[in-house]
Amino acid sequence: MPDQVASVTPLIGTIVITSQLNYIRAKKLGYDKTNVFSFWMRDAAKHYDAVKAELLKSPGVLDVTRSNQNIVRFGGFTGDNDWDGKEPNTTFIVHCIVIDKDFTSFFKMKMAEGNTFTGAVSDTAHFVLNEAAIKQMGLKDPIGKRFMMQGIKGKIIGVVKDFHYASMKEKITPAVFWYQPQHFSTVYVKTTTKDAKKALAAAGAQFKQYNGEYPFGYAFLDDVFNSLYQSEQREGSLFNYFASIAIFISCLGLLGLAAYTAQVRTREIGVRKVLGASVTRLVGLLAQDFIKLVLIAILIASPIAWFAMHSWLQAFAYRIDLSWWVFIVAGLLAVIIAFATMSFQTVKAALTNPVKSLRSE
Repeated sequence: MPDQVASVTPLIGTIVITSQLNYIRAKKLGYDKTNVFSFWMRDAAKHYDAVKAELLKSPGVLDVTRSNQNIVRFGGFTGDNDWDGKEPNTTFIVHCIVIDKDFTSFFKMKMAEGNTFTGAVSDTAHFVLNEAAIKQMGLKDPIGKRFMMQGIKGKIIGVVKDFHYASMKEKITPAVFWYQPQHFSTVYVKTTTKDAKKALAAAGAQFKQYNGEYPFGYAFLDDVFNSLYQSEQREGSLFNYFASIAIFISCLGLLGLAAYTAQVRTREIGVRKVLGASVTRLVGLLAQDFIKLVLIAILIASPIAWFAMHSWLQAFAYRIDLSWWVFIVAGLLAVIIAFATMSFQTVKAALTNPVKSLRSE
């Protein structure tokens, strides 16, 4: 039975981890990162308009925009801010990101209120906040309200719907977008799966034109997103590995136990066959004891696996529910594997000529 318990527990873990990773991949992020790559402009930042114009002429390039950091994983934050109605002696930490006027449309982000930037000089005194920021600030009717960040005074012109700009382990926190052209450093290029190589070649050519001595480096947002969950993917692989080993050991134990039981009950099998018992009946008779052991193992392993997986899922702010079906599926798989393992021995014993078995006994 310990072998069966050891096999059911990692089996449940494998199902839970795989389900959580699938949930993360399928969850709507609030923006579209499909077929988008980014690269650092360096000296090309001074010639962005020319770079963008050339890129848009290139095959496979659908759209271009710029920012000062990666949308998948924001890095900058500040507590230097103020607004009308802010409680004294309170600290409001926000992630801040510089975006261009077409940034929200490029990523198909939705506006909850107001508008985004237009590229006018006056936009340097405008701010766009996400819903999480507005909620934490306690603002009602935020459009047009005074806002100050890092010494720049201005007003709120828009509220963007919340989107995930960090790992699913973190809740969506306040973010502020502002328009400061001197801080643009990263270009985003949207392409297609078919023409990605052409788009990369075009971007590399533009980069080299202004940064000849530096190597061209780029990153697809899908790859950056997946890198946030490398440890979870490794854990999933380890669970698959250990589950396979545990199931193999469990099968060896069940196979040996089935052979021993068939040998011990040879006379009983022979008598039952003489009395007219069918092969199916005999196989069911021999298998029921093993199935009972597996069911007991499932009952023991389920609470252990539930506790372990429940604790693991707590690391994610956005996670699946640990549903009962996970344990049902794992239990059914364990029963099927167990039955398939011992069926060879049980069928072999049930097909034995009763005359030979009784004579040997």
